[in-house]
Amino acid sequence: MKCDYHKFPTIQIKYMRIRLRGKLEQSELIPANGKDWNTYIDSIDHLIPEKASCVCYYLIVDGGWVYQGSIKEIKKILYEYPQWMEDFYLFPMDYRWLLIHCEDGACMCRVWKSTDSPSTLADDKSSSPKIR
Repeated sequence: MKCDYHKFPTIQIKYMRIRLRGKLEQSELIPANGKDWNTYIDSIDHLIPEKASCVCYYLIVDGGWVYQGSIKEIKKILYEYPQWMEDFYLFPMDYRWLLIHCEDGACMCRVWKSTDSPSTLADDKSSSPKIR
């Protein structure tokens, strides 16, 4: 099932059955690429703040597996996962933001506290990521 992202721009978070507290900012949604999983996973780079000081991240995938490592290492893990995997969550060790992928919504996005200014998110480049 595909969602109409323009008509229902916030339905994905609700549709994912994820309950996030209010006052969160959300990046632009990146739709899943059903033809090229690796390209979709590479789009994670567009959601991570440009000057993120964290070099170690946590990844939680469906089934309850938790991984820790650099973005490069985490992407290697995700490349190996099947394209139809349910969900994954990626976040830095300082918990400043959360990247969410949901198979139901066929997209991924990043959320963060709205009280953080762009400068406290280290010059956030991902408020409107571009897919190349």
